[in-house]
Amino acid sequence: MANSYQTGGPRVLQIFPNTSVYQLESRLPKRFCDEINDYFVNNINPEPGRLDVSTLNEEERSVQVRWCQQDDWIGPFIYQYIHQANEHLFQYNITGIYYNNVHHLQYEEGHFHGWHIDTDGFDSIGYEPPHSRSIVTQYKEYVRKLAFIIQLSDPEDYTGGDIEIEINSSKSKLDIGVINKERGSIAIFDPRSRHRVNPVESGKRNALVGWVLGPRWK
Repeated sequence: MANSYQTGGPRVLQIFPNTSVYQLESRLPKRFCDEINDYFVNNINPEPGRLDVSTLNEEERSVQVRWCQQDDWIGPFIYQYIHQANEHLFQYNITGIYYNNVHHLQYEEGHFHGWHIDTDGFDSIGYEPPHSRSIVTQYKEYVRKLAFIIQLSDPEDYTGGDIEIEINSSKSKLDIGVINKERGSIAIFDPRSRHRVNPVESGKRNALVGWVLGPRWK
């Protein structure tokens, strides 16, 4: 169903029939993952946990969301990993990670995120990064070029909550791949790929999720 290639060190490249996932066992220390969790939980108010219905993807989700602040260090730190993955695999024209495209997700029992895509490749973000919704002198369009997920919880901390990505689809068959659940691991993929988070059955799963922006596809 999928071919895995060891690419030197802890990097594992999974090639699927219609998409690629760059998975990196970053070896982030447990205390560092805890520091990221503590920062978001203790300093940023969450959006209410709720069931969302997206008009674009008809997706449904239930999860607690906390968005990065403008002066956060999270985005620049993560970008080093993303840049390596892009150079090695995707080679997209990317600009960077900006705070308003990074958020912390906390999945508790029963929380989930249904099948969805993060962009259709044509929707654009009508501002010039790194500004959020500020007026700019020259309007530019940026789109989400890469998506990333950093696992912040140990797999033993929860059951369920698997992240699945669609690798083949037909009327009679759906093949999926499962993203690495190890604490500190990073998965990077094209945000046009359909993926989901299965319901958490017990415990709590924390993750950092976001997108790398770049000029609109030509």
